[in-house]
Amino acid sequence: MIKQENKNPNFHCLYGQDLQSTQNNSGDCGSKPAMTDSEYSHSHRSKSAMATNGMKAAITMLAKSSYSAKMLYDKLLKKDYDEQTTQETIDKLKERGFINDEKYAQNRIENSIKKGKSLNLIALDLSERGIDSEIINRLINKNKSQITTQEQIQNIIDKKFKNLDLSIIKNFNRAVSYLLRQGFEQEDIEKFIK
Repeated sequence: MIKQENKNPNFHCLYGQDLQSTQNNSGDCGSKPAMTDSEYSHSHRSKSAMATNGMKAAITMLAKSSYSAKMLYDKLLKKDYDEQTTQETIDKLKERGFINDEKYAQNRIENSIKKGKSLNLIALDLSERGIDSEIINRLINKNKSQITTQEQIQNIIDKKFKNLDLSIIKNFNRAVSYLLRQGFEQEDIEKFIK
């Protein structure tokens, strides 16, 4: 007969084996009531199912959009996954290359520059998305060397305001207001527009 090993830590106590060594003075088996095999099995299955469902939910979200690790972690918590399951899911996705904050940040920077956002505003955005400040600083400095603030402003003026006469005060104020909302400094704007 093959002896089947039970993974339930309370198995011996449940079935009277080693009962003498595990009973305390009150006659029960340990300080907590023992789980039955079905309770243990259900508990083990539900944690495993939660981890599997957490991974499926994360992959579904990543298929629809890209996320930083922090953003995905927060979304999984909002879907009522526990912190341990959520962290394990994030760690596995990082190991497999499905989440990479550096690549996410670089893509976000490139897309934001194309949309006319300043590097200051982009850095703030990345910080709010949970990207590590070291990654943000490194990538922002890298992009500063590739495009200057003046070039960014020129691109926005050429794209957004090419048909406006900026010598007219109303148009000038409109352009300045837009650039300020995009995170550019007043002095950089004035240097360029004057």
